[in-house]
Amino acid sequence: MLKKTIFGIFTALALLAITVAPVLAQESTTLAGTVQSVDVATGTFTILTTEGTALAVIPPEGYDLTTLTVGALVELKGAMAEDGSFLASLIVILPVSVEAPKNTGFYCSNAEVILPSLAKVVERYGSDYATALSLFCQGGYGVGGVALVLATSQASGLSPEAVAAMRGNLGWGLVWKALRPANEEAAATNTDPASNSNKPDWAGNNNEEHGNRGNGNSGGNGRGKGLGH
Repeated sequence: MLKKTIFGIFTALALLAITVAPVLAQESTTLAGTVQSVDVATGTFTILTTEGTALAVIPPEGYDLTTLTVGALVELKGAMAEDGSFLASLIVILPVSVEAPKNTGFYCSNAEVILPSLAKVVERYGSDYATALSLFCQGGYGVGGVALVLATSQASGLSPEAVAAMRGNLGWGLVWKALRPANEEAAATNTDPASNSNKPDWAGNNNEEHGNRGNGNSGGNGRGKGLGH
């Protein structure tokens, strides 16, 4: 009788676990879309993906849904649940407004002229020159900063725009920590020497914990100075 009782308890617990816990895809993925609705009461929101699919999203535990607005562009990292919803492990809000270029040097004013050092970074990380030039001119990144954005994008699966949006609020160390796979001890990125990551923040280097920005030479022959991320 005791054995039957114990067996019954374990069976009930197993069935409860199967009923409550959604089965998730093992492979993490990224997707982008526009926020359609936000339901603070249920702790969820919906997006219309770039492929035109409406999707319910469950944010990470503790995420402040009041920071999301209908119409906002977001990029998500996470996995699909068995019920068709998306369990997000990371939410990045993409900027929608176009700011004035932070770098207006020669190569930004003459986009048809290729900046050799930037072209090498593009080739190394399999990006396109237009994206790299936008980071260089609009974002004000130096060539080394562009390399860090593209390397992090390549390693994480996020778009360069999403990585740049994260970097706008966080130091590189915190960006890599947020994007680091759960089974990895170190961020899977290539740190370009041009980032001057060994310099203190008061010398114009980024502060990896708090994301402070310092002025740094934008690189190349354009002689234009922008914010060196």
